[in-house]
Amino acid sequence: MNLSELTLEELRQKTEDRPYYLDLKYYGLIYVDYEMFRVYRSFEEAEYKRSVRSGRCKITGENGHLKRCEDDCSQCSLIRSGKDISLDMLYEQYELEFCDNSNDLIDSIQETEKSNYISAAIKKLPDDEQMIIKGCYFDDKKITEIAADLNINERTVRRKRDHALLFLKTELADIDDFL
Repeated sequence: MNLSELTLEELRQKTEDRPYYLDLKYYGLIYVDYEMFRVYRSFEEAEYKRSVRSGRCKITGENGHLKRCEDDCSQCSLIRSGKDISLDMLYEQYELEFCDNSNDLIDSIQETEKSNYISAAIKKLPDDEQMIIKGCYFDDKKITEIAADLNINERTVRRKRDHALLFLKTELADIDDFL
């Protein structure tokens, strides 16, 4: 018989085919078969293990990636003592060093702004010149491939590329002043 077909009162009665019980928060004790008991317990055990793992420290493993600490938390000198953890103490005891990446962040923002500025300048070009610039410098296509894609001869592609580069040079002349 399928357990979903039983009423709550029937589930509360122990039978030979349902010798295992689960103590559920809202329903109280219900009796289930081994398969249902095993499924419910596996989820319950997984949730318990997840809660235990989430309470553990993250440390650097052998390959440099973070992993959960597997040591005894009661013996941990950093967490259980209640002492403040300072950067100086981490350096002195564990030789951990921290670097200031604030300049890298500024450089990254400037590179993004330059990229946006260049993209805006390329969008001002006519469509065929945009395709030529993107093909030459972003897609690493050869002049012959671009000429075949646009159904024009190679000399025209070179002329339009040179025209587009001259336009971009004047358009982007003040990019360093801007950033």
